[in-house]
Amino acid sequence: MEKNVHTGHRGRLLEQAVAQELEGFYPHQVLELLLFYAIPRQDTSAIAHRLIDRFGTVQAVLEAPEEALMQVQGVGSRAAGWLKRVDALTRSYRVLRQSDKAQIRTIVEAIRFCTSREADVRAPGTMQLDLTPTGRVQSFSRICDSAAWAEPANLRAALDTVLSLHAKNVIVVVYPGAECAGPDDYQVRAARGYHDMLSAMGITLMDVLLVFEGRTVSLRRAHALDAVEDPRVTAHLAEHYLRGEYFQ
Repeated sequence: MEKNVHTGHRGRLLEQAVAQELEGFYPHQVLELLLFYAIPRQDTSAIAHRLIDRFGTVQAVLEAPEEALMQVQGVGSRAAGWLKRVDALTRSYRVLRQSDKAQIRTIVEAIRFCTSREADVRAPGTMQLDLTPTGRVQSFSRICDSAAWAEPANLRAALDTVLSLHAKNVIVVVYPGAECAGPDDYQVRAARGYHDMLSAMGITLMDVLLVFEGRTVSLRRAHALDAVEDPRVTAHLAEHYLRGEYFQ
């Protein structure tokens, strides 16, 4: 029987990564390591090469839409979804490093944070800020690649992040990629639906912000959530978040 030339390859590559911390790794080898976690018991070298041939760089692979990734031979929905999760995690990590443990307790701080990151976010797209009870930023992660963030699959992923971090406050940030005069019916319905999901678990949807060219529209400021929210929560946020006082 012909010997499998890839026998032990995964183990050797992992050992090399631990020893060298990716120093000197080729782009396709970095992708190989990532694909190990989505494609078990299979050689991922050829798939990694095809991805680099198609997109050019590791960054371009991670930023590519899932549909484009799945056009590459050997990349199924599981692998494509995993690569997009890695993209979201690395973006979130970069933001947190840049923010130096930012705190968001007021609408002024929220707007400053979100507008300062507009250039780094691919628009259109929707991000989620997960916060501790005192407003410490835990994550700034991508929900989806559009302003239509309330689709079931997007909400499940967003909710998974909230629960995994044990976040207590959430701000959804929509970068529509086009000017928006105010919250439309879709954004209001989406905000109210997500509010109900979070509220059932004791989590507060502080705001939904629409950000375009440094200008921001706040659904909280527009009172879009008042009709579905406990009046005590509405009053507390109006007193602290909207008026710029310390939020807790």
